[in-house]
Amino acid sequence: MPHRVGHDELVVGVVSQASRKAYLAVIDRFVPAGAQGIVPGCTDVELLIGLHDSPVPAFATTRIRVGAAVDRALTEG
Repeated sequence: MPHRVGHDELVVGVVSQASRKAYLAVIDRFVPAGAQGIVPGCTDVELLIGLHDSPVPAFATTRIRVGAAVDRALTEG
């Protein structure tokens, strides 16, 4: 499912409620199993789930990557 959602939906601008619910269901399975945080991994997944959608901390990978790139650019002058 993740590859299909990313490739067939998110990349072409489709944000489906069904896919959003499927991703949230995965989170709901991981949390009782001990997950203490969520890392969407693929930046496109942030179009489906927001940081506030998770019962545990979710990390905004786009912000993390952009912040790291800016920090590096500014310190390697």
